[in-house]
Amino acid sequence: MHSPHLPENADERTSVQEAIEAFLAAHSEEEMADVVEDYPFVAEPQFTLILEQMIEHAGRAGQPEAMFHLQEQIATLEDILRGQAATPTEEKVEEFLYAQDEEEAALIFDENRDLLRSAEASTLLFSLEASDPESHLHLEARRQLWRRLASTDD
Repeated sequence: MHSPHLPENADERTSVQEAIEAFLAAHSEEEMADVVEDYPFVAEPQFTLILEQMIEHAGRAGQPEAMFHLQEQIATLEDILRGQAATPTEEKVEEFLYAQDEEEAALIFDENRDLLRSAEASTLLFSLEASDPESHLHLEARRQLWRRLASTDD
């Protein structure tokens, strides 16, 4: 059976098969990032179509473990691709939010003052929603810290 999503050219098909094998073998986000770097094709929509076809095949073949593995790998790939698409401001807001403590967060703010005082940073920080009460308290504490730091002169 020939997949309509696989290239006709034998060399390209071999490269896609290698990408699929590397994708399936990645055991961490770091390894998945290496796969994306080594096989840029995995970031293309055509690769997703191939994976969806593989999931359907695993489902028809009664292989739920294979389906779940593919779905987990796709989620990891999507995380990597989202991370690569993050703007510098988004990255710094994330660092600010996930700093160990207020002192580290303040240091991150000071080192990235221009980015973190921007409208983009403010919009991002104040549009986030916490999923549980503990996260909500942490987010509110970081917002208060951001307000104090953003209101001070250089």
